[in-house]
Amino acid sequence: MTVQPDRAINLYSKPEGGKPMASKLVRKNYRIDVGKLNRARGALGTKTETETIHRALDLVADEAALAKALLDLVVKGRGHIEALDGKG
Repeated sequence: MTVQPDRAINLYSKPEGGKPMASKLVRKNYRIDVGKLNRARGALGTKTETETIHRALDLVADEAALAKALLDLVVKGRGHIEALDGKG
């Protein structure tokens, strides 16, 4: 299964003001597990190591934002979730 980031909802890049966050690129040097990097590249369908790392970081940030949004929803609804189709 390949993740399709162009179809993903980007939850973290727009703060409350609604303007996208500015990105700042800097050179970093890390010791990284090549096997993990290759697995991520295959899952993401990326061509370069840099693109792989950027997309993986985007996914982590999106997942954290989604988890927070779901938690906020559950807390707001006091843990009660109803089916919208009336079947649950």
